[in-house]
Formats: sequence, structure tokens, C-alpha cells
Amino acid sequence: MSPDLVEVALPLPLQRTFTYRVPPALQSEVMTGAALQVPFGRRTLTGYAVGPGRPDPGLDPEVLKPVRDVLDPGPLFPGDLLETCRWIADYYLCGWGEVLRAAVPEGIQVRSRLVARRGPADAVREVLSGGGAAERRLLGALGEEERVDAVALGRRARVRSPHHVLRRLEAKGAVVLTEEVRRSGFRAEEELLVPLDDEAVEAAGFEGPLTTDQERVLAPLQEALARKEFQAALLYGVTGSGKTAVYEDLAARALEQGRSTLLLVPEIAITPQTVALFRHRFGDQVALLHSRRRPRDRHREWRRVLTGEARVVIGPRSAVLAPLTDLGVVIVDEEHETSYKQAEPSPRYHARDVAVYRARQNDAVCVLGSATPSTESWHNVQEGRYLLLELPERISRRPMPTVHLVDLSAERLPPRPGEDDPSPRQPVEAGAGLILSRVLEEALAERLSRGEQSILFLNRRGFSPALTCAACGQAEECRNCSVTMTYHRAQGQLRCHYCGATRRPPETCPACGSDRLRYQGVGTQRVENALQQRFPEARVLRMDSDSTRRRGAHAELYRTFAAGDGDILLGTQMVAKGFHFPGVTLVGVVSADAELHLPDFRADERTFQLLTQVAGRAGRGARPGEVVVQTFAPDNPGIARAVAGDFLGFVAAELKARKILSYPPYSRILRVILKSRDEAAAATAAQVVVRRLQPVLPGSVRLLGPAPAALHRVNRWYRDHILLFGKSARTLRRCVEAAGLLEERWGKVALVLDMDPADVL
Repeated sequence: MSPDLVEVALPLPLQRTFTYRVPPALQSEVMTGAALQVPFGRRTLTGYAVGPGRPDPGLDPEVLKPVRDVLDPGPLFPGDLLETCRWIADYYLCGWGEVLRAAVPEGIQVRSRLVARRGPADAVREVLSGGGAAERRLLGALGEEERVDAVALGRRARVRSPHHVLRRLEAKGAVVLTEEVRRSGFRAEEELLVPLDDEAVEAAGFEGPLTTDQERVLAPLQEALARKEFQAALLYGVTGSGKTAVYEDLAARALEQGRSTLLLVPEIAITPQTVALFRHRFGDQVALLHSRRRPRDRHREWRRVLTGEARVVIGPRSAVLAPLTDLGVVIVDEEHETSYKQAEPSPRYHARDVAVYRARQNDAVCVLGSATPSTESWHNVQEGRYLLLELPERISRRPMPTVHLVDLSAERLPPRPGEDDPSPRQPVEAGAGLILSRVLEEALAERLSRGEQSILFLNRRGFSPALTCAACGQAEECRNCSVTMTYHRAQGQLRCHYCGATRRPPETCPACGSDRLRYQGVGTQRVENALQQRFPEARVLRMDSDSTRRRGAHAELYRTFAAGDGDILLGTQMVAKGFHFPGVTLVGVVSADAELHLPDFRADERTFQLLTQVAGRAGRGARPGEVVVQTFAPDNPGIARAVAGDFLGFVAAELKARKILSYPPYSRILRVILKSRDEAAAATAAQVVVRRLQPVLPGSVRLLGPAPAALHRVNRWYRDHILLFGKSARTLRRCVEAAGLLEERWGKVALVLDMDPADVL
């Protein structure tokens, strides 16, 4: 790199880099991959050195802005990771610096804030008497001797864009603005892992000789690893078939070669179990990276990876950007999970696809494991891009659980005294809705009597999903989002699960004044309440995002249930993935219908995957398992095929339908979202985008929209969207470039480009 100039990627939604001058005092520290403190406009940002500077011909380098400081000389990114981040930026239509920022923990970044204080009294009085409304509110909220952060002042004065207003006030001399730059701080945290002794590991089936099937799938992977050749493989193994043991063996082979391993898991909830198993075998060479660790501990683990002290990294989506060198094995467990797709904020990457790219860059083995592979990965197998490896049986040939399908619409109440015929079970039973069918209730009672454990699954948290008026049918909606508010009984409040807004439930209907308000539907809190009433002796544990807000709650709940100190584990999709509890012999699906009614083409696929995964938690020990699935839609293909355990039949039918409609995996989707606080502005901007796109679209690209998104309002942002369908991401990128959509500013409308969206809600 030239000692005088450096090319810097900034954490901004910009498709370009910037050249800075390197002062002589810093030239020995500035290298590719270093984190730099640089000026940008009137701000100070953390930028990342990505190569030698490239000034415009004839431009005097002295006019370039200088690097102010080297925050970390680095390099912070191994060569392949820097290139991977560039690929992410190109593919997912975001800034290179945005991706690099996502790859490093807090503490290597500076934070710049604008602080305001009042200017001379004459200028203040002039604005207060004749300035704009927003200017007057800001000055009125700013005390005479105060120095207030611009964002905090904006909240205090209820001004949405305080920085722009403060700049106008600065020009009028009414305020004095100063920039404060500080580095992120750290706090201490104990490491939250699950203790795992030798007996527990052996009981879990992760030690001992490999099965014939495991050795068979390992053979081609070990050969590719030995030859240092890229090989992508889909490991299709039924739940409990020993995929984790395959992962461990590959990691051990990679370490023997002096190479590293990256293992992605879909949920933070299951990282404690996975880390404990791998540390049991590999000790301190294992590092845990995820966003819910406090900054100091995340930074410490990240440093251990960067220096090569830790050679095995485990974590959810963000761990795909770990600074590992000499990658030999990349594993994506439960590769079908949509949690691998980053939705907000940018970069909106899919960790599974990034993992495959990193493996290719490093001539590494990439294993995508799942009992319910995604249609995209199965299509890649059919097209010859991935090698198919199968584990068709459980460890020790344990049988798959017996599955019972309960049609809730046919459920009947026992006859009342004096009645001959049972009447149809009413939609509301003791105010709680139909929660436990007779089949599931009896199965739970049987497990409790035998001292066995059960898991109940409902992918809906809270007590009740809706508060409705029986008189007029009006439901209590969030004022910020176009969704109903969920009732949380423990806090006695309605809560929006999108923006977090809360309020007390009304005593009468706001629309008609009636007091006939009813809590409709069932959430995990309501199921918990019903279980406590029906089985007061049972030890019920609830695992959802409400019960696990406290740091370490996931590990604590896991440890408690694994030790046998819980009879029933009730939870959302957290309990459906990855957990291995040998004592569980019953899984009950309270409602299989939650995903079916979403306006999304992947609804059936997600339903099939969730049901199959949660059913796989039963019968993983010595005793056989049983599954009870409750539904109002027993004929739905996703439900019926999951109950039958027919993945091949489901994926064949699903791919046939997708091909007819030209939906993924037979096309790529680019979702263009226009969002604004002003509903009309979002709709108008969407129309403008369509008019700019239509002339530049080739015949191979199909456009749908514009239309209001299914979730039209989220956190007071109105959202309209457009869908582009094309054969390749490169073609879709050319379209938005030709339409001039990249890097353009739309005033009070935000434009979001989401390549390969996980949903289109």
C-alpha cells in the first residue's frame, strides 16, 4: 500500500470508497484491514482501509482529507474475509463499509454525536419570535446552560429530523454545535455456558463409535478436506440421526491439518448446548460469537479468533463474518432456517449463502445440514451443485416417533348432565379457547404419571393474540403498526410484537362503547395458565422471547430441563430446533396453523419444516416418542406431509408449484421497499420507482407491484413494495443500476433493496 494515500470503505449505504491522505506519523500503522478514524462531511466516522488510495488524475493529494487516527492497525480482516465482505456488498446491494462494520465488534468503532447549546441571546430571541415551528420547539426545549445531544433534544422537542433543523439554527447563530467523538465502552460479563459432564455427553449420543451411515457420509467430505478442494454438500439426515457427530469429526480433521472450522446454528438459544459439546472435545479452541454477548466478552472472543488462539467458531448468523484464517470446514446446521437471513438493518445477507461463498474462497468443505432441507438447497442437489449425503436412520436405530393428527374442528365436549349427545366443542372454553384436545391432554397425563418429559410447541407468544369486541368485531390494533396487539397478562398490558409499543387494555370498545370485550386466540402464556390449572403438580417451564429476555435465561432453562427438573417445556420455535433431551417422549403441537395464513409463498414450506423439526424432539432417548399435532387444517399439504414424515413427497410437489409460478428457486427475487412516515409519500415514491424501472427491464425480468405491503405500517412507517423476478441477482442489479436507484436520496422516503428476501410481508 502507498504510504501516502489509503482507500477507505465507510459504514454508509454508498456503493463507493473514498481516498484519504495518510499523515507521516500514521503511515507505519495504516495497512489493509485497519480501522481508521476519518472525517466525513461534518462528522467523524470509523472507516476501514481496503487498499491503496486512488486519487483523481491531476488532483493534488494535499487537498484530500487526512486520516485522523488509527483505531486498530489490524489487519482486522483476513484476506478472504475482506473479499467476502465485498461480495456481500455487491450481491446484496449495500455499502462495503456497512458489511465491514457488521464484521467487527463494538470497541473498534468510534461514535460521533452532535451536541447543541444556545447561542447569543439576540439570535435566540429572533428565532423564538419569527423562526419555524420546529426551530422554536428545539430552542424552547434547550435550556440556557445545557449541552444536549441532538438526538435526545429531538426526542424532547418532538422534532423528527433534529440535525437538519439544528444546522439551520447554527446558520442563524441561535445555537452552537460541537462534535464529540468517543469509542464504545465495555462491561464485564460471566460466560453463560451449559456445564456438560462425560455422562451427559455419552447420554446425548455424541461420543462412541460412528455408525455405518455416519462413516459413509464422512468419507467424501474427508477426502475433499484432505485434497483441500471445495466441496458443498447437503447432509439430509432425519432428526436424531447424529449430524452433530459428523460435524465434530470434520472439525477434528480440520484441526489436525492446522485449519479452522466455522459452525453456524440458527438460534442463540441452542448455542450453549452446542458450545458445551464442542468444548468437551476441543477445549479452549472453541469460541462463541453472538450479538447478545456483552461487548467486552464478544470482543475478547473475537480477538481470540483473529489471533488464531480459537480455531473453532460457533454462533448464529453474524458468526459467518468471524475473522478465521485457513478455513477448512464450514457448517450450517438447520440450513433451512429463515433466521439465517438478515432482515434489518443493512447488510441484508443470507448467512447460508455467504457460508458457501467463504468455503469456496478457501477451498474448504461446506456442509449444509437439515432434516427438512430448503427448496433452494434441494434444487441445488438436483442441479448437481451440491453433493447429497443422507442419514436415513436415528442413532442406535431408534424408531421415529408415532404421530397423531387431531382435527380440532371435530373435537367435542363431553355431554352435559341430562344430554344424550355431545355437542360440538365451543370456540371458547373457560375463556381460553381450545388449547388441549382430549388426545393431547391424556398423553400429557400419561407422561406425568410415568415421570417422563414433554415439550409443547406454539409459535405465538403472549397470553392472547387479539382483544376484540363481540358487539362490533373491532380488534385493538397497534397505533404504530397495522397488526393487532397481543395481551400479556403478567404485565396486564397490550403489546405490539413489531414496534414494542404497550398500553393498558380498554374497559370498553373504543369504536362502539360496548363492554363485551373478549381475548381471542391462544399464546404461550395462556397455554401455561391452562397447564397449571389442569396439571397443578406439573413443573412447567416456558421458553419464548418474553421469558428469556434476561441474559443467560436460555442456558438456565436448558440446564433445568436437561437435569430433569421440569416436566413440560412449553415454547415457541426456540424449542423446535437442535435441542437434544433424551427424557422427552411426547411432543404436542398446540396449533399447527400459525404460519399457514400468512400471505407468503413459503408458508407451506415453513409449516412443514417447523412441524417436522419439533416432532423430532420426541423419542431421542431409550424410550419411544409420540407426537400430537392439533390443527384446524388437517388437509393442508405442509401439515399432512409432515405428519406422514414424507419430505420427498412434499419437496417434489412444492418445487413443481414453484416452477409453474417462476418462484424461487427457479428465479431470484429483489424486493424494493419504499417506506415513509407519510402514507401518500410512500405510495407516490413506489409509483415513481416503477415508472423508472419499466423502460430498463429486459424481457426476462418480471415486475409485480407497486402495492402496499401485507404489513403496511410498522413502527409508524408506511410501506409499499415492488417485486422483481429474474434469473440471476446480477441481472436484477443491472436493472436497479440502470433505473438510478442505487445511492439515490428520496427525501422523506427511505428506499430499501432486499435481495432474496426471506418473506414478502
